[in-house]
Amino acid sequence: MTIVFDENGIKIQSLAEIKEELRQDYRDEFGDGWNVSDGSLSGKEIGIYAEREALLQEAIQGIYSANYRSTSNGVNLDYNLELSGLARQGATRSTVIAYVRGTPGQPIAAESLKITVTDTGEIFQNPSAATNGSLPSKSVTSITQTIGLATVTISGGHSFTNGSFVFIRGADQEEYNLLTEISGATGTTFEYTVDPGAVSPATGTITAYQATAVPMEAQNTGPVVALAGTLVNISGTVPGIVEAENADDATEGVNAETDAEARARADASISIAGGGFREAIITKLLNTPGVTAATVFSNVSNVTDSNGRPPGSVECFVTGGTDADVADSVYNSVSDGVQTFGTTTEIVTDSQGQNVTIKFSRLASVRIYVDVELTKNTNPANGDVYPVGGDTQVAAALALIEFEPGQDVWETTLRTAINSAVQGIISIDVLEFDTVTPPVNTSTIAIPDTQFANIDSSDVNVTST
Repeated sequence: MTIVFDENGIKIQSLAEIKEELRQDYRDEFGDGWNVSDGSLSGKEIGIYAEREALLQEAIQGIYSANYRSTSNGVNLDYNLELSGLARQGATRSTVIAYVRGTPGQPIAAESLKITVTDTGEIFQNPSAATNGSLPSKSVTSITQTIGLATVTISGGHSFTNGSFVFIRGADQEEYNLLTEISGATGTTFEYTVDPGAVSPATGTITAYQATAVPMEAQNTGPVVALAGTLVNISGTVPGIVEAENADDATEGVNAETDAEARARADASISIAGGGFREAIITKLLNTPGVTAATVFSNVSNVTDSNGRPPGSVECFVTGGTDADVADSVYNSVSDGVQTFGTTTEIVTDSQGQNVTIKFSRLASVRIYVDVELTKNTNPANGDVYPVGGDTQVAAALALIEFEPGQDVWETTLRTAINSAVQGIISIDVLEFDTVTPPVNTSTIAIPDTQFANIDSSDVNVTST
């Protein structure tokens, strides 16, 4: 058996090379005239021995390769990453808030509420127990609207509060029948946003129901999509729960890293970690489970800076991940003696049992509203036809744009996403985007470094004609 170790690593023999080496061994032992052809008894023995030796050499090569990140696979790669203080990022589940209505005070056992996504059939369920809200439904006296702002009057009074969600049901004009967040609440009125073209006043026997927020997660791991308003089909039986809907898009999960992805991240982590203090911290934060974005600011002066950071301090900004996991990453990446700063405080216990106060901040999300008006092609003779459901696909494409911290919102970014979403768009006639609704802005929106832009499909209005 001949295995070569040199500057290129390990080199094993091919099956043909092993057979020829064994044939020569037989000749050396029994004489040059000894029959070692494939059909001879010795030749058949040589074939058996050669195949077993080839398997042995392959096993030796596998053991050797498992010691190196570039050549290890599967669990051996996991062990290799562990030596560098890293771990393969596992699969996560998409999460979303579903709003439900039903019998006041109705308990909802963990995993009993199952809701399927329209069209895809993907199932979301509640990982923890919850309880439906205790407020009774209220009969609506009237709904009027002015330029898209509806005013609900409940003459008998109500207990709904600003920022809470309600279901409006029973209006003859469907534009008013919404799951909606309310504002401007008084003892007998509240307001919510509607289509400005809706007939005013609304008619019908209208009722307002309390909407209870229930955290949900997808049964399947990975990037399971649930756009706003698509998580509505209750498949799990929960007594007293009659309706559910998601007001915002689900935060999509991720698939487990492949070997290639894990190697690439490990290579980047090690190279960046030695490249600079700030970059090393960012790398550590981005390797924290659940963290999707991170940035770091430091104050190297001997006075408190304009952002309130003390002298010689570091402020880490993150999105995602639990507070405890983020604090651990900050603790393990910021040098001893450097003060951490931020709006979130966690206690980390070090190897000596001492409690260390770690501070960091959360990146603020800037909600972006988008209005799009398209001219679509409906004639096959003129090329690709705009698909049925194309408006929803455009909204979904805009919602899938991932903005980095401090990344400005450009008109060209939105336009590119729209044109890539579907075929059959003749022209984009109106594209307005803003931090307020209805949007009127058509130029770049500047985003501070401590914030990130976010587009939810529920905040996108697409009209195609």
